[in-house]
Amino acid sequence: MSPFLRDGQVVIVKRFDPSEVRAGDIIFCRCPPSRIVIHRLIKKTSENGRTVFITKADASFHFDLPVYPENILGKIVTIEKGGRYIKLDAPLAKLRAAYYVKSFLIKRRLGLVARKLRREL
Repeated sequence: MSPFLRDGQVVIVKRFDPSEVRAGDIIFCRCPPSRIVIHRLIKKTSENGRTVFITKADASFHFDLPVYPENILGKIVTIEKGGRYIKLDAPLAKLRAAYYVKSFLIKRRLGLVARKLRREL
């Protein structure tokens, strides 16, 4: 989750109801095939009537494989950075997370359009 999270930082994880999670939240989950990761939730969707979470690492341009509710171990609620604690459920932190997700989705869409145009030209 670099650059947002760095190796050695302490995080506080809270169990939660999957219906409470929103785009921008950072979740602790089991990703197929057998990795345990901390990644940002980009969107919640439905697949064959089941809730599916689409996640990605902050430094990655690509989405992870879909994550199902039973694979979510918790949500990161606090991060320790340089001796101070940052609560991710504070209004400013929520705004930053929403901004990150929206800007990523816009950049990704623009990148896909540019790639398609290059192929056509």
